Amino acid sequence: MQPWHRPTPPTASRAALTVTGQGTVSAKPDTVLIAIGVRTEHVHIQEALADNAKRTDAVIGALKALGVQTEDLETTAFSIYPQYEHHNGADVLSSYGVEHWLEITVRDPKKAGAIYESRRHLRGGRCPWSKPRSRLGIPSSKRTSPLPAGIGVGREKRQRKSADHRPRSQLASL
Repeated sequence: MQPWHRPTPPTASRAALTVTGQGTVSAKPDTVLIAIGVRTEHVHIQEALADNAKRTDAVIGALKALGVQTEDLETTAFSIYPQYEHHNGADVLSSYGVEHWLEITVRDPKKAGAIYESRRHLRGGRCPWSKPRSRLGIPSSKRTSPLPAGIGVGREKRQRKSADHRPRSQLASL
């Protein structure tokens, strides 16, 4: 039993049933996640924002042309940050940076390679990419759980045991 899992002992007035289990599931990943960031930098913040929006729209358009659906694109981070230069012992604001990170959910792992390789065309020299990650995307409607059946079996066993172990006062009256 894990040190962090300590079941509370039953009280004298209340019976308790503690069930502990462990399971293993294995399957091939059916979803690949790829993150891409669009980074721009300009002296004026409005220019940095406008350029970033333009480049991000171009990246999204290119991804859609590769078959990525709108619902499979998600903004995971958006940052605006000042850039400073050091002049004569003082930090002087030199420009503004803007980063917009998207996560691409690729539902067909066979297409992930083509999308990841397209980064050379999408980058425009300013789009960082993360290493692709894979995951198993099982919709909740397809998941099964042995828990309800296990609870039912445990309840039946508990009821049989409690019928066999009646207090002596009840047995004497039979």
